[in-house]
Amino acid sequence: MQLTRELKEVDAGIARLYEAVEKGLLPLDTTLQEYSQKRQARRQDVLAASTELRDKWEVPLNKRAPAHVQKFTRVLRARLLDTGSGFGKAYLNLRVDEIRLDGDKLHI
Repeated sequence: MQLTRELKEVDAGIARLYEAVEKGLLPLDTTLQEYSQKRQARRQDVLAASTELRDKWEVPLNKRAPAHVQKFTRVLRARLLDTGSGFGKAYLNLRVDEIRLDGDKLHI
């Protein structure tokens, strides 16, 4: 999540920089070009770190055993039901767009 947040910040900064140049607010000189190259390099570093982390933690489909799935679901259930952590609420806010009660039926 931290790398994703940093990537969004870097992308937003690059977009603002390009927009300022496009609007004529900043001259496209060598200093600005060097700064832009540094931001692009940082973006590539963040992407590489994100890919490395994802590759390290993802388990390929062919290596997932039922025991892995059971352990994951047990841990997730415990975290979702732990009212003190706030994880369940945050997870639902991330995954659920709408909760609607229609008579005796609940639509998620």
